[in-house]
Amino acid sequence: MLSTAMIPTHALTVVRSPSVQNVLDRANLYLRHGFAVNLSGPPGVGKTTLALHLAQTRGRSTLFVQGHSSMAIDDLVGGYRGYQYHRLVDNFIRDVLKVDERIETKWSSGWLNTAIVQGQIVIFDEFNRVPPQVQTVLLSVLEEKILPITRLGHTENIKVHPEFRLIVTSGLHGQSGTYPVLEPLMDRLVTISLDVPDEATEIEIVRAHAGTTVDETRKVVRLARRVHNVESGTTDNPASTSIRTSIALAQLVKSEGWSLKGTKWPEGFPSIVLDLAGPFCGHTVGDIREFMKVKQQL
Repeated sequence: MLSTAMIPTHALTVVRSPSVQNVLDRANLYLRHGFAVNLSGPPGVGKTTLALHLAQTRGRSTLFVQGHSSMAIDDLVGGYRGYQYHRLVDNFIRDVLKVDERIETKWSSGWLNTAIVQGQIVIFDEFNRVPPQVQTVLLSVLEEKILPITRLGHTENIKVHPEFRLIVTSGLHGQSGTYPVLEPLMDRLVTISLDVPDEATEIEIVRAHAGTTVDETRKVVRLARRVHNVESGTTDNPASTSIRTSIALAQLVKSEGWSLKGTKWPEGFPSIVLDLAGPFCGHTVGDIREFMKVKQQL
């Protein structure tokens, strides 16, 4: 099933730390000059949020597309969809039977056709979850600024609007459910690699979402980063991103009246932390309980 949507018009929460601002400045530079931008990185580092923010700042109509393995070329460029069946039986003369049967199909344009004609900004989220044969559609769009459509009974070359822009987000190569991005296509994308943010940036991001104090947020972030092995990942316990865990935990701390700074939390708090961190963080409830006992770790 194709998933497309117009992006929200409300302002997004984007923390402009020096590292984030650097990414935004570079991406905006490339977009101004017509380059396609690929925001690449592990889950949870804010790829989609940054893509949406970049699109909003350009002030043009924007289409959000969610990539998935069942996406087909027809979803992008169009195809013949549905049919009408006509059957006319003529028995005006009793001894003569005439039957006229016709099947008609209707051409329907894909979302990429509309976007390149109208000069929209397309955010292609999770782009490397799309099969390679679908990725090839973008080659001529980015290189020759033409979308060629060759279908039985329907052939046209659509010229790309000068204001058309493409922002894609992609996960790390080798992640479950992903495909390699074609080399010729990678050559036509400007890839900005995003990594886990530094502690100061994560604190600002969490504060912006949860509204917690600086000291309380610092405690929450340090606990989440410890649970996710951000500072000390190993082969047995690899590092993963902690921003979503930090935000969710800070929101609970504030709304429930808990405090890591004031050592005020319920008995089951370590289990809650593990629930939010997910089953792949490599720790147990006992580990988290120990993290919290050593106050200097937070």
